[in-house]
Amino acid sequence: MLKLCPNCSAELPAHARFCNKCGAEILAQADGFPAWGWALLGVGMLGVFAVCFAIGLFLWRTSPASAQTPTALPASATPAPGLPIATRSVSTSTPRPTLTTEPAKNMAEISGEVSFAAMRNSPGYVGKNDNRDVIVEIPAGSQVEILEGSQSADGLRWWLVSWNDYQGWVAERTGSGKTILVFNP
Repeated sequence: MLKLCPNCSAELPAHARFCNKCGAEILAQADGFPAWGWALLGVGMLGVFAVCFAIGLFLWRTSPASAQTPTALPASATPAPGLPIATRSVSTSTPRPTLTTEPAKNMAEISGEVSFAAMRNSPGYVGKNDNRDVIVEIPAGSQVEILEGSQSADGLRWWLVSWNDYQGWVAERTGSGKTILVFNP
């Protein structure tokens, strides 16, 4: 999604922090979504949660695994004559599985073989204007999250990464063979 520079009206990528044309800082925007829209969205999400919770509770209570079977009281608990025999419910269901945590995200570190890694708008560097294509320079030792598998461009493997709210492409190695991305196990 493109957005416009508030200073010169140049078209910018959605993740741009500065205008490529005039250099003005681009402040975070709600993409034109009005404040009442966010409130309405929140109320709608709460309603969806309530409905999903109610359906889940209904399904859990009606599932065979949660069925309750009555068992008689012990013989020592004899009721008074003429009164019904009391029973109690004992769950015969098997324990429900616990939720597992989300697996660790794929991470990499910017190698010490380079002083920084240039994060670009798209894979490749040959014939590109660095002033327009480089989003940010990531310092050596920084951790980045791998968002997407590699693509090949200009004889190098490029990875879509996220770092400090920036997203862009970083090469696995330099053109001269120095390691840029060190992948964490």
